[in-house]
This record gives sequence, structure tokens and C-alpha cells, in this order.
Amino acid sequence: NDKIAQSSPMSYRGRGRGRYHRDRRDRRPPPPQPKQPVSQWDRLGNLIIRIGDSQENLTDNIRHFAQALVQDIPRHKEQVICMIFKCLTHLPLKAGVYSALVGLINVTNAHFGADVVARTHAELQRALDANDFFAAKFLVRWIGELVHGNVIQASTCLDVFDQLLSPIDEFEAILMEAPDETNRVVTEQVRTDAYVSLVLSALFWSGGELANQESQRLDELIQRCEAYMGKRSKAALGVLKVWSDEPDEDSLEYLWLELLKFRDCTWKTTVTMYPYTPFLTRLSGAPEQHSFPPLTIPPFKSTAAYPLQRNVFHLFDPAEQGITSIDWYLVKEYVKDILFSFRMSYREALNQITNMPIDLKNNALVIEAVFDAMLSLPCSHSRLAYYSCVLNTWAKAVPQIHLELLKTLKILASRLDTMDVECAERLAMWIAHHLSNFDYQFTWADWEPASQEAPDSPFRLFVEGALERCMRLSYRDRIAPLLTEPLKELLQPHPIPTRKYTDVNDPATGLCSQLYDKVRLRATPEELTCFLEEQDTFSREDRLDILVSALLEAGCQSFSHILKVLERFRGTIKAFNPNENTQLRILTVVSEYWSQSHHHIATMVDRLMTYSIVSGTAILSWVFSPNMVEQFQQFYVWDIVRAVFDKSLDRIRIVRSDLHRAEIEKDDCAGGPREETAIKRVQLITNTLESDLRDLKALFLVFYQRFELVLRDHISRCDADGRPIETPWFRAALGRLISVSRTYRPDIEMCLPSLRTLVFTDECDPRIASVFDQIRALAPLRPRIVSSADADL
Repeated sequence: NDKIAQSSPMSYRGRGRGRYHRDRRDRRPPPPQPKQPVSQWDRLGNLIIRIGDSQENLTDNIRHFAQALVQDIPRHKEQVICMIFKCLTHLPLKAGVYSALVGLINVTNAHFGADVVARTHAELQRALDANDFFAAKFLVRWIGELVHGNVIQASTCLDVFDQLLSPIDEFEAILMEAPDETNRVVTEQVRTDAYVSLVLSALFWSGGELANQESQRLDELIQRCEAYMGKRSKAALGVLKVWSDEPDEDSLEYLWLELLKFRDCTWKTTVTMYPYTPFLTRLSGAPEQHSFPPLTIPPFKSTAAYPLQRNVFHLFDPAEQGITSIDWYLVKEYVKDILFSFRMSYREALNQITNMPIDLKNNALVIEAVFDAMLSLPCSHSRLAYYSCVLNTWAKAVPQIHLELLKTLKILASRLDTMDVECAERLAMWIAHHLSNFDYQFTWADWEPASQEAPDSPFRLFVEGALERCMRLSYRDRIAPLLTEPLKELLQPHPIPTRKYTDVNDPATGLCSQLYDKVRLRATPEELTCFLEEQDTFSREDRLDILVSALLEAGCQSFSHILKVLERFRGTIKAFNPNENTQLRILTVVSEYWSQSHHHIATMVDRLMTYSIVSGTAILSWVFSPNMVEQFQQFYVWDIVRAVFDKSLDRIRIVRSDLHRAEIEKDDCAGGPREETAIKRVQLITNTLESDLRDLKALFLVFYQRFELVLRDHISRCDADGRPIETPWFRAALGRLISVSRTYRPDIEMCLPSLRTLVFTDECDPRIASVFDQIRALAPLRPRIVSSADADL
């Protein structure tokens, strides 16, 4: 038989061996392919990218490369121009190198210079129309660099700058016509700030040459900016501060002050490249300087992503690092620009940062720039994990960086008392992610004093939050052995369920056991519903409690277990869950069952809302219940709150997208047989959108009404007991009110009149009303950035 089995072509052993050998053949690496020859353009494009990476022999490299390009431009002109503009937005440090290159080519080929100027105008106009101020910043800087290359005149550059400052006139007109229309003034100021920032930042690269050639016009331009700076409002700056004790100085004001210092230093700095200087004589022989067509400044758009002027982030003192404040500012801007340009690849971003073609390289400066971007308010430009990966990779490559990061953490932790609560949460998330890359090796003894502080102290809460995030990225038994004994007290206990029905003499315990057995034996939802309907000795509310407890018990082994159980029996739960009161009971049962695991509570509540078992309104009502108010300083509570709003907003975005497609389909069907059906579909989706917007407005009203009531109650009790109002809990609660408000500022715009009438009335406590006033002063613009509260990194 064995011989027959071995010889049979259909035998198992024969098939297995055949599959094995076939699989081995399939896993063989493909044969090496012959290398494709590198084209002339590939070599040329690579040289354009790499020119200026090294300061060694830079002058000779530029001269020889310009001569080579002159020969290749007839064949590759469009490709060369396109590559130069890509480099300008991704490698802005080398803008001076490319201006020298274009200027030298313009001396012998004026048509190329004209094409570059025309492309500059087209790219800048496109960036302004798209409200892409990041790209516009480099293009405006490039216009100034073209003056250094003698491709355009200084007067032409100043004409462009004057056009970009035209929003100042519109802002001043609004101030005179409607000074009391706060919302209109605020939004127009944000737009004007964006354009003024474009011009002021460009002067760091072109101010010296403009001062030499057009000093009077440059002075007039600076005076115009100075007049505008005196009229700006900084009413919303308080809600954009990382530290509450920092002075009110936003990024535009900081830019302005550093520019004035730069002017006093005769427009010279050690961290800006001047590669065109050796070619001044050659560049002056250009046969033609080109004109720059007028720009069209787009009007204000409520949907535009104008950059907010945030409060300045200072972590280190430049003087203590032996660096002037001007150089510190410029290099920090270099680093932040690189972080944004290469946000799709943290490795490439780090490579660009560590290989910047400048003489000044300071680790503290780079660390401050990364933390500035990471803790930016109201949101950071990228996910927190991106910035963390940049720092982690850097620390792995240079061990000294890991020690410097831990020193930086000590500085940040020492200022937690005045740090914004959302920034403190991001910091806890970062340290957990960072330590997970270093096997959680840390001087844990440095955090021991937290165990001796009050339960509501910011430092203790920060340590507890960081340890909880470490547990989420690992598990408790992995973290606990690394901690000192005092710190183990701050670690959450093992996520063991707290069972309510344990008394064997209680009939409810028996019913819970029966339900548990039926779930384990794979009873259908209909069978479970019928069985519960027959248990009329219990009230429907009690049956709901027992049902939820049994389902939690059946799925307590893991997240996947409980999610499958909830999904399977959600219809049974809904049958006994008719209103908000029963939904509150469900949430209470879940929070009591998983009282020892914040992670389980947050995950369960999120799933309950996803399965439409509980509503967002019920969740917010539960968050502001007395038991939950005591946990306002815990991070997981605000994970839940943000999830409520994010899910509602995601649904609205989906419906709006459906409406947009339906309207296009209606237009395509105009006059055809399907037109009536398309119109009905548009109307149906429109009604759905209006309903969702009403639900969102109701959510915000519930949130603010309950929040104001909780804060008012705290103030009343403190006044009655003679206790101070400004407790750590009160400061944290106000901080969370600010955090949620600025995150969803564009979405609460529709609620502002109702909030003023119903919540933040004249009788409202000034401490609470001031938050509302600052949020109103914050422009209701949706930034083109990632959500600030990214709990999943």
C-alpha cells in the first residue's frame, strides 16, 4: 500500500511533495534583470537636485554646471525648469544656489530667464488661488532670489510685494466700516496675516539687495507693515498658548521683531547661503531683466485654509546655546519647513535635517523645532507618530540624542503646571511611543515624586497618563517590572472585570448565568430576545442591565470577543433600549464592569456608538454625570468626547460627498428620463444632511450646557465652603473646554448665537465667559491639518 501511495499521481504524498517543490520554485528570487542605461536627463535631474548639497567647491560646481546646462536646455528646457521648481518647494535652503544657476544661464540665454519668470508667476498665482501658503512662501522668497541672480529688477520684486500687501487695505476698510463685526474682522485679519507673513519672511533672503537698490521703497513697505502690526488684534491668542504664563506674542509678531533686528544687522546672517556673490560681475552683464505680470489676489474664502498665527514656542534660550536669536529663528524655520515638506517619509525628513547645507547645526535647536511642530495648537500638521519617528530614528542613530531628549522631557515636565492640557496629553503619548522604541529603558526613579503629589496634580496625572499609554502599546506585566515601587502605585491595575451579579441567592444572578450560557452555546439573537421577554418578573430596565452584564462577561476574553458579541446581539439590546435613560444605564453598566481599565471603557463606548446602541447625546450626558465629572482629568474621558464629535462629523462629510455626486448626476441627467429620479435623490440626501447638521448642533448645545452647569456647580460649592475656586480640577476642566472648542471651532460656528443666548449669558461666570469670548475671536477656519487629538498616534 505504501508503494501504491507513493507511486499514485493522485496520492496525498505525491501532491504534497509536488506543491512543496512548486512553492520552492515560486519563492526563488527572480533572475537578475540587466541594468537599464541611465538617460542623459536622469543624470541631469540628479545633478540639479544635488547641486549645493556640499559647500566644498560650490562656486566652481555652479559655474561648470551652468555651462553644461546651457548646452542641454534646447533639449530639456521644460524638464529643467520643472525640476528647479520642485527643488524650490522641497529644498528651500538651496534657493540661492538655483538663483545663481538661473542668473548665469540668463546671461547667455535670456529666453530661459523669461520662461523661469513666467513659470514663477504661474506657480505663485496657482498657489494663491488654492490658498497653498506653504508653497507660496517659497515662491515669494524665490522672487527675491531672482533679484540676486539679476533676472528681475529690485523694483519689480517690490511691485510684487506691494500687490501681496493689498489685503491690508481691505482689512483697514473693514475696520472703519464695521469695527463691531467681530467675526468678519477676525477672519479678514487671518487672511491679511497670511499675506503679510509671505512678504516679511521673504525679506530675510532679499532684504539686503532691495535695501541696496531701492532703499526708499523698502522703507515705505516696512512702514506699511508696521502700521498694520499696530492694528492687529490678539484676542484669541490665549487659547493657542502651550504655556499659560507665556507672553502674548504670536508667530507673525515674532517674525516682525526678528526682521527689525535683521535690518539693524545690515541684512546679514551666518545661516543663509549667498552662492551668487562670486558671480556678481558676471550676473551684471545679463542682456535683459524680465518683467513680472500682475498678480490677482483672491478674495476671502470661508473654506480656505489660512495659516493661524500661533503663540511662539520657546523651549531653550538661544543665548545659552551661543546663537543669535535671528540665526535661531531662521534655522528653526528651516527645520519646520523640512518636517512639513517630507511629512510622507520621516526617514527622508531626518536625512534632510541632519544634512542641511549650513554651518550652524545645534541639537537643541532641532529638538525645539520638532516639539514646536508636535505641540502646535489647535492641531499639528502631521500625526504625532511622524514627529516621534523622526526623533526615535535620530536617537537610534546618535545615542547622545536619546539623552538630550530625556533632558528635554525634564524641562517640559517641570512646566506642566502651566502647560495646556491637550499638549500635556500629546507629550504623554509621545514619551510612551518613544520609550516603546527603546525597550522602555528609562530613569523611572525621576518620576517617583509624582507618587507623593496630590491625586489631581498635573505632574501625577501626566505620569499616570504616560504609563497608561505605555500599557496600551505593550501590556501591564511588561511595564510593571521596570518601575520602582512608588511608581507601581500609579500604574493601572490588571484589567479584571468588576462583576455585579455574584450573589448566588440573587435571582438576577441566576438570570445572568442563564443568558451567559445561551450566548456561549451560540443562541440566536431572536432566541435570546424571546427568552428575555418571558422573564417578566424583572422590569425591562433590570433585564437590560442583566443582558449587558451577561454579554460583557461572554466577551471579556479579548476586544475581538466582546466586539463580536455586541455586533451579534445588538438587536436584542435595542429591543430593551428605547430611550436615553436606558442608554445611560448601558453606559453605567459598561463603566462599572471595566472600572479597572480605561482602555476597555473607551473602546466599548466607541463600539456602542458605532453600532447605534447608544447615541452621542447619551454619551455626553453620561460624561457629565457626577461619577464621570470626578474623572475629568483622565485622558480617556476626552478620547470618548472627541470620538462622539468625530463620528458625527465623519457622517456629515460622507453625506456631503454623496450630495456632491448626486448633484453632478442630476446635472448630467438634465432633460433626460432619469432627471426626476435624480432630483428626488438630491432632495433626499439634502434632507439627510440637514438632519445630521441639526443633530450635530444638538450635540454641541448639550456639551456646552452640561459643561457650564458642572463648572457653575463647582464655583457655587467652593463659594459656599470658602474654598479656592482655582483648583487643579477647575483649571483642567477649563483647559478641556478650550481644547474641544478650538478643535471644532469651524463646526461650532453655527451654534454661536444659540450658545450666547442659552449658555454664555450675561449671568455666566467671567472665568467661563472669557473662554467663549476667546473662542469667538478665533477664526472659524478649518486648517488643512491632522486632528489634534490623535489618540491612535
